[in-house]
Amino acid sequence: MPRTVTTKVQTATQGPVTHPRRLVELRFPSATLRLSTDEDIPWNGHTWQASGVRTPNLSETPASNERAAIVLPNLDRAASALVLAERVVDSPCRIWQLYGKPPYASDDPVLLFEGYVGEVAEIADTQVRLECRSWASGNAGKSPRVQVGPRFVTEPMAPGTEIRWGEVTIVVEAPR
Repeated sequence: MPRTVTTKVQTATQGPVTHPRRLVELRFPSATLRLSTDEDIPWNGHTWQASGVRTPNLSETPASNERAAIVLPNLDRAASALVLAERVVDSPCRIWQLYGKPPYASDDPVLLFEGYVGEVAEIADTQVRLECRSWASGNAGKSPRVQVGPRFVTEPMAPGTEIRWGEVTIVVEAPR
């Protein structure tokens, strides 16, 4: 699909080193996270925070992105606490790609992905991996809210069992 790009983007992509940045927006029930794969980025009235977020295997062709992975760093356990407390499944998410240096015009970034968090695929010591699906997949609202696996759970838990995480309590539900 042809796209008209701004002069800034055109100049940035023709430089000797082209380093795209990604902007990730996660709209959780209690807050919206705006994260950058690189440095703090001012864009569209917000500061997108440098966080170490990654978006592996995401195509630069927006139409081909039916799924996206968002990997949040978890060295301080903040990401795992967030996904367990927020119940992030079905939360909207968007990913843009951006070239050049600030200031950015509102149409400088390219929207690569728009959809929702389909599942929390991994909660590990170093990262939390969210698997996202495009709105076109039509499955919003059909995923388990939280899946907790090995490292946190070694044997199946009976429905009604309470898992305490800081001040948050999660109650195990029967499979649907």
